[in-house]
Amino acid sequence: MNISRLTYKQGVALMTFLSMDEAANNLGCTYNPHPNIVIKYPGNKDGLGDYIASFDLGKGMVPYSHEMICDYIYSTVSGQPQLYQYFKNILQDTCECGLSCLDRYLGDAYATMLIEAFFWATLQEDINYPCMNGRYRAFYRYAEALGSCDSRNSIQMKKVKERVADVRIGKKTISIVDPPRYYK
Repeated sequence: MNISRLTYKQGVALMTFLSMDEAANNLGCTYNPHPNIVIKYPGNKDGLGDYIASFDLGKGMVPYSHEMICDYIYSTVSGQPQLYQYFKNILQDTCECGLSCLDRYLGDAYATMLIEAFFWATLQEDINYPCMNGRYRAFYRYAEALGSCDSRNSIQMKKVKERVADVRIGKKTISIVDPPRYYK
């Protein structure tokens, strides 16, 4: 298994294996898949494979939240609308292929960092909530944060944050012009 090109299925298997091994030894461990990402496992939940991901998205290393990632997408793209398609492609590719999409972005260090961050933030959802939309719930909110950057859409970032906080929304969509493929 090439750890730098994991699919979501492989990522779940890897983190489950690592946390089983560490749980048996009652030790905590860290894994640094990217210089801006630290994975600490086992995490706070009892489930096998759970971990805590911390990212440095320009404000120092902090544990991620989906709201933080939505804020990052919004603050980056709303000031530079030419980045809309770039972020949309990265979100689509990461959601559909995991880290195996990195080959499409060879030489693009920024895309690599985004893909790694999106993957590790959403893989945890596949581990902890395999029957409750897993990564798609998070990716739907990321699509809405991106959509809020486009003036053709009526969604505001405040509403996106409300939707991030409400786990009952799941994969319910809102009307967005030119959304990523997975947003349906």
